[in-house]
Amino acid sequence: NRVLQPLYFTVSFGLRYLGGFFDVRYTVVLHESHARHGKQGFPHYNDSARTSQSIFTWHPHSALTVMPFTLFQPSEVFGRDVFVGVARPLYFIPILREILMVGNCRIADDDVLDKILESGRSLLIQPGGVHEQINFRDDHEIAYFSGNLGFLRKAVKYGISVVPSYSFGENQLYKYRPDRIKISAFLSRLGLPTPAASGLFGLPALLNPYSGKPKLIVGAAIDTKCHAQDGDEDMAVCHVFEAYLAALRSIWHSHHHHLPAAVANKGLRFVYRAGGEQGDVLSDEAADDQKLVAAFANRCQARRAAEDAGKSGPASLNMEGKAAKQA
Repeated sequence: NRVLQPLYFTVSFGLRYLGGFFDVRYTVVLHESHARHGKQGFPHYNDSARTSQSIFTWHPHSALTVMPFTLFQPSEVFGRDVFVGVARPLYFIPILREILMVGNCRIADDDVLDKILESGRSLLIQPGGVHEQINFRDDHEIAYFSGNLGFLRKAVKYGISVVPSYSFGENQLYKYRPDRIKISAFLSRLGLPTPAASGLFGLPALLNPYSGKPKLIVGAAIDTKCHAQDGDEDMAVCHVFEAYLAALRSIWHSHHHHLPAAVANKGLRFVYRAGGEQGDVLSDEAADDQKLVAAFANRCQARRAAEDAGKSGPASLNMEGKAAKQA
């Protein structure tokens, strides 16, 4: 990485103007709690602002996420110490891999993320990940959450804040193509995440987005320390998850008018992928968000019960064996 470090400013400059080249021009709206000073217009976007160590998140993923590479990191919205978590398959592509490394992108593996956070740096993560990418839709805004809520567990573990954001118009940079679902599923099974989507000229969704003016709304930081006082990580994550969903709903209600009316009228759907018997738990309104929190709590309880059974199982069998021998 030290060899590539001198290339940072060149690559950053190129990425910073890449969005403009495709006529994708972002506007950043920061919550009033964030420091706002220095240069505010394109291509800087608050490049002199700094925050304490945090886990930044963004929604939605879209067919090919454009925002973190052409805006958030190269434009230094919150400083260069923010590393972007990306899917492992991207690092198998020559040249792209080197560009990602220079642009502070790292594989979103558990040990890699731990090293970044232990060094005191911040992370930018997309909670829905590859699953959200594969299930891309441009006519309905849907935020997916994996069963373990790893991004929130990291925040609780290291006692750092979570800063949610939503990019209104990100999904509309590509078109959903239901006629490509089969080929999308086939390629995804081969290990190449491929959404059923297209960009300009009907070509597969690559660096060929439609023109647009997405608005990235950065919400207030969510404190995790206040929820971790009893030492129960599962309970702490449960409380932070509840606060996170409420914060995301608040951003949506204040800014959904930036979307096409047909999309905004459908509302924002949350999908928690609980797995097991619970399956996917859906919520379309704030009143139903508690279902997702309850599903996560149930998942944690089931995991603990399985762990306890595994610990007591061998011991109980040994006791029964000894009793049988004595008899």
